Amino acid sequence: FTVESTITLPHPPEAVFAVLASVEGALRWQAGVRALRRTRRPGRAGALVMRYQALGTRYTLRARVTAHEPPTRFAYRAAGARFALDAAFTVE
Repeated sequence: FTVESTITLPHPPEAVFAVLASVEGALRWQAGVRALRRTRRPGRAGALVMRYQALGTRYTLRARVTAHEPPTRFAYRAAGARFALDAAFTVE
């Protein structure tokens, strides 16, 4: 299913984008996110592991950024064994 929403915030686009695109920000504003951690692998890019709760069930998801265009667009995909989500944000 798809959920779309529009909100108006009393902040400049750069400030909104900074929170959207930060690990710490996700913990503050995304209701389903319970924990985030970065993994480190020598010589390779690390991954972002997300603990997510939806409809009373907890999931472990690996997340990757799919769009990073400051300060207007940020998107990511998080997927696990039984659950996946795609999130995209446009800041105007």
